[in-house]
Amino acid sequence: LWRLRQMPDLTESQRLDFLRHTWPGAVACEAATGVPALISEAQACLESGWGAKAAGNALFGVKADPDWKAAGGAIVLQDTTEVVGGKRILYKAAQHPEICSFRAYATPEEAFRDHAAFLRRNPRYAPCFAHARSDVEGWAASLDICGYSTDHTNKDGDPRYSVKLLQLVASVRKRLPLIGVKL
Repeated sequence: LWRLRQMPDLTESQRLDFLRHTWPGAVACEAATGVPALISEAQACLESGWGAKAAGNALFGVKADPDWKAAGGAIVLQDTTEVVGGKRILYKAAQHPEICSFRAYATPEEAFRDHAAFLRRNPRYAPCFAHARSDVEGWAASLDICGYSTDHTNKDGDPRYSVKLLQLVASVRKRLPLIGVKL
């Protein structure tokens, strides 16, 4: 399961620092996996609140499932807001560790690689890979249709996920030149 977090109030400097810290991992991941860097970066911004809620480099809010835990994967406990029955519910890590356990990583690059591997190995997301890397609109729509922000067992989730994702793609595009990146 994936989670969508509330966007915190951050300064422009904090947002640019986040991009400086994470963009190289998104670019390397695109080259290795075909997942567009702009899509991965926008998802990291959305899921982690531009890094404000990314303890343990948990940039994508990937739940630490039993397989991850059994393999000895690192975890971080964090409060999370989940959409259930169309309503946003805040879960506190101290009261709901099973819901608030997320995969943790040593570096942002590891988080990007794991995120891309998740998309690649999960047949649910195969339609995403039919789009060109440059087709961020197609990727955003496919991620939404495939239920990226949704618990696929009951179809709860953010009904505006692709819209939010594309707004963040535009935001990232606007800021990249400010950190010396040309697209």
